[in-house]
Amino acid sequence: MVSSSRQIFVLLLVLLTAVVSVNAQPAGDKTSTSVISGKVTIGGKGAAGLVVGLANETPSSSIHITGLTATTDEDGNYRIKNVPPGTYKVLVAALAYVQSDGLRPVAVGKNEVAENIDVTLVRGGVITGKVIDADGRPVLEEEVFLSSTTPSRAFPFLRTVRTDDRGIYRAFGVPAGRYIVSAGKDPISSFGRQNAGHVRTYPPSALNPADATAIQVNEGSETTNVDITLGRQLSRYTARGR
Repeated sequence: MVSSSRQIFVLLLVLLTAVVSVNAQPAGDKTSTSVISGKVTIGGKGAAGLVVGLANETPSSSIHITGLTATTDEDGNYRIKNVPPGTYKVLVAALAYVQSDGLRPVAVGKNEVAENIDVTLVRGGVITGKVIDADGRPVLEEEVFLSSTTPSRAFPFLRTVRTDDRGIYRAFGVPAGRYIVSAGKDPISSFGRQNAGHVRTYPPSALNPADATAIQVNEGSETTNVDITLGRQLSRYTARGR
């Protein structure tokens, strides 16, 4: 199952282009006059021109964006109209920034006005490094995992990024906290199957999770050279007989 933090990251990408995903709900209830409004600030100043949207949770605990959006005015104010009754989370499309108070639920009834649902954005941190194999060659398109040692509403558990054509990865918009970085796969999957690929490795080349060093991320910080050297590849075998 995709982690909720990764879902949120994807939803922000959707909001940036104001495009509704195929699983989105209707744009609004024209018979409802309910409104959710507030102000988006960065450094105490109103942030203009940002897309603000509403998301909600499904019975399966996944997060779906709705078609309900608004754009902040020159003072950072937003106003989302025709909101059907329900409980929502306010998302602001600013990928390098983090909502400092996480994603608070906002409940609204029919023909109600929920005011002062303000959002404060702070600059997220960055973790970056390079992934190479045992021969020193860059590993391309390798998935790198960031797991929080203290899950929160802003970063529930896990985020993943991929290396580029140089073997370099860069995770940005990371909320303040402590994170364990790793690449590769566990020998046995959660389905009891043997995985193929490189063994799960922690910077610089530790295989034991107990030897992993947590990376401290602060607001606006950038931690560089969190490099990983992957060892042997996991093999997958097939046995046949008659």
